[in-house]
Amino acid sequence: HYKVIYRKKPEMAEEDNDSSYDNAYALSQVKSGKLAARDRKFKPFSVDYTLITADGQYKGPKLDESCSLTEEWIKKLSAYMKDQERLHKRYVVQLIYKVDSLLKPLPNIINVEVPSDGTLTICGDIHGQYYDLLNIFETNGNPSSSHYYIFNGDFVDRGSFSVEVIILLMAWKCMFPDFVHLIRGNHENKQVHKYHGFKRETEFKYDKEVYKLFSRMFCSLPLAGIVNKKVFVVHGGLSHENFLLSDVLKMDRFVDSPQYSLMANLLWSDVINYNGLKIGRGDSSVQFGPDIADEFLKSNGLEYLIRSHEKKEKGYEFHPGGKLITVFSAPNYCDEDVNKGAVLNFKSGPDFKPIPLELSAVKHPFAQKYYAPASFLFGGTMQLFLLYINNITME
Repeated sequence: HYKVIYRKKPEMAEEDNDSSYDNAYALSQVKSGKLAARDRKFKPFSVDYTLITADGQYKGPKLDESCSLTEEWIKKLSAYMKDQERLHKRYVVQLIYKVDSLLKPLPNIINVEVPSDGTLTICGDIHGQYYDLLNIFETNGNPSSSHYYIFNGDFVDRGSFSVEVIILLMAWKCMFPDFVHLIRGNHENKQVHKYHGFKRETEFKYDKEVYKLFSRMFCSLPLAGIVNKKVFVVHGGLSHENFLLSDVLKMDRFVDSPQYSLMANLLWSDVINYNGLKIGRGDSSVQFGPDIADEFLKSNGLEYLIRSHEKKEKGYEFHPGGKLITVFSAPNYCDEDVNKGAVLNFKSGPDFKPIPLELSAVKHPFAQKYYAPASFLFGGTMQLFLLYINNITME
């Protein structure tokens, strides 16, 4: 019953609502299941961290067997990694196992209840920009029992400090499992890591064992969240079908690379600022308009749909109607753009509405890229120039 709009022939405008050139065959294949999900299951794999010992030269933070963390320990960890030091492999593995044990029992859609005296912050894509993540906490406050955080996927890839980002997020999750929530994005996927840097970065800073453990832990991440029975939080967006929350709850999320499926759309879908649906990037997900979001919200008794996945000039965008909102938290994305980052803050109470906070990029040490950005076509000269300009303007 949706008005479906697909990618047009090259000579036609992308915003043209004339569907005379729509690709109905592609959608029929997706709906019929003939383009089935090529989900990849993992082979059994484990690492015994008790056999990994930190030698006497290691001067960084250490964990006991119970993996009990304090806010002081996390502050030391943050500063240690800010100085480009590495948490010992033993403790990284320990954190991965601890976080995985917290994530696995969770439903596909987590329920978050923020009390009347609490605050909620929703962060969009971080993409390995560790120093900008630190700036979020410095500007907006650390997680606590009264300050909830939801990190809405794409913690890793593209930025040069993805390992540091995910380690810090895992530490906060261990410290406040009921107040810090991690939702899966399309970049928490080992097929994507091959091309966008996280695999190469992790194997460079640690080894293949640590990368495999990260990959498995990412598959335990929930797919969406509902806050105070009003706000639906998901990384990508909606599907070609008017699905219910019960459909998401029944899915098997413990897979690596979903394609042509509801799960793929939750992770990969994009937004268009006009009504309708169209085939999205890579033809394995959709682009959906405000009318599709409105219908979904009404069908499920919700008020807002918060998603991430797309860079925005101000770090956020209220799409037509004001109920569909994109938030993106990686300013000066990949050191190749001049966009702001943003987070969305909710003050609990009867007027539970999102308040955007814009964030500028902060200086960070120059580090190698673990993927090949467009600027590398010019021998890295453009990347160096933009990083230099960014650092000058931030002084």
